Amino acid sequence: MKITAAIVLYVGNDELTEYIRLLGNIDNPIYIAILVTVFIIAFLFITLKYIIIPLNKRYAIKESELKLQNARIMALFADLNPDPLLRLDSLGNIIIINPEAKKCGFDKLMGKNISSIFPDINMDMQEFIKADESARFYLYYMGRPFSVQLNGINKIGIAQMYFHDITELKKYQEALEKSEVELKEFSKYLQLKIEEERQRISAELHDHIGQNLLLLRLNLQRNFTELTGNANSDYYLECTDIIDGAVRDLKGISYALKPMVLQELGLVPALFSLVNKVKMESGLKGDIGFIEMETRLNPNLETAIYRIVQEGLNNIVKYSKAKEFNIELVNNGKKIHIIISDDGVGFDVDEVKERGGMGLKNMRERTEAFNGIFRLNSSPKDGTIIIADFPAEIK
Repeated sequence: MKITAAIVLYVGNDELTEYIRLLGNIDNPIYIAILVTVFIIAFLFITLKYIIIPLNKRYAIKESELKLQNARIMALFADLNPDPLLRLDSLGNIIIINPEAKKCGFDKLMGKNISSIFPDINMDMQEFIKADESARFYLYYMGRPFSVQLNGINKIGIAQMYFHDITELKKYQEALEKSEVELKEFSKYLQLKIEEERQRISAELHDHIGQNLLLLRLNLQRNFTELTGNANSDYYLECTDIIDGAVRDLKGISYALKPMVLQELGLVPALFSLVNKVKMESGLKGDIGFIEMETRLNPNLETAIYRIVQEGLNNIVKYSKAKEFNIELVNNGKKIHIIISDDGVGFDVDEVKERGGMGLKNMRERTEAFNGIFRLNSSPKDGTIIIADFPAEIK
């Protein structure tokens, strides 16, 4: 037992001696690791102190100089801007106004919050500026209309409001609106005058020329019989056939100018008659339906609706190559809806607008003359749908 303990002690003393020897050796890996670590720490410290920190300081200084330069440039542009300009801080307070704004009386607003002056501008200005957002408003100030562009500028923490006086534009728009109203009224007046003239010509043809043709036929019959003693000669029959044909044509023209059934019985019977006539003459299949159209409308509106349907049917017969058409008239108490559709070849709407087709133009003008809305939907090979909506005008 004593021998074993001595051996262990001896071995332990040798290891300790070896460790002490290694610690005194400069080639020890621990010393090398410590030196490398110290070197890295020293390198990072020097880099941070003499390179990175100075660079950050120079960057901050440069950034500050650029902001100042931008502010000066913006101030210069503000001074040169021909329109009023207001500059706001992040709270929405007015901090700068340009000379043009002073001329317009905006100098009274200095230091005030923009939302207290213009309640429509109700936003978190700080977030607005931070997000570099933009917004447009239409405002009145001192009785003058302005178009306002508000821009947030995050880099320098401000917002700028550009005011553009649109007084002249408003006058132009009002004049344009007035001229459009006058044009509609004139178009309506013109349509009414055209219908009056058609009625006059229709009555003239029916009451005078038609009667004269009938008298001519009677005189021809009486005189021809007295002169020849034969009331059934080929020559006489040919003459009477010509006169009868002229009378029929005259009646057709007179009816087209002013359908008596429209004036006497109303819109529904007149349109039934028109549709049946078109179907008989063209060979097309077609149908017309009415919902709540029993009450008579304003006579001028009835005439306009009749002419629109008539023009729509004429277009279907002439151009659509359709096999079938359908017409719907609906009165819901507030509006009168007219829908004219066919299964024809259709057309390019934009191309027809460029050509300026008179039929469609007349339909649109008749609709708009009574404050209606005219819509057209068509494309090649897909047929055509025409919709006209009128405010209901009860007689």
